[in-house]
Amino acid sequence: LYARLEGRAAIPPENQVFPDPAALGAVTRLLEEHGGADLCYAGLGLTGHLAFNDPPETAAERQSFAELPTRRITLSPITRAQICLAGTDGIWDTIPTRAVTVGMKEILAARLL
Repeated sequence: LYARLEGRAAIPPENQVFPDPAALGAVTRLLEEHGGADLCYAGLGLTGHLAFNDPPETAAERQSFAELPTRRITLSPITRAQICLAGTDGIWDTIPTRAVTVGMKEILAARLL
């Protein structure tokens, strides 16, 4: 995404933030320090995931789902296949089995989704 933005749309490198597996709370702290996010973009997956947050399977899980923080997750086989087909020209071995995802807590707190 960042490489495709040009001119005034380009995001300066110092404003590009990625979750760090060694500092999972850093994204949350950064958002809190700046009064939250104005806008949130997140990838949608075939499983219904939003930024690798797979949807809850039952209604009882919905509240806890909304409170999930930034964390390490295991990618579902369907998600890995989707990434493989869309992002690596079918090269399965390059797709990781684990990732760090921004949590639903941070995503849902954005003013615009």
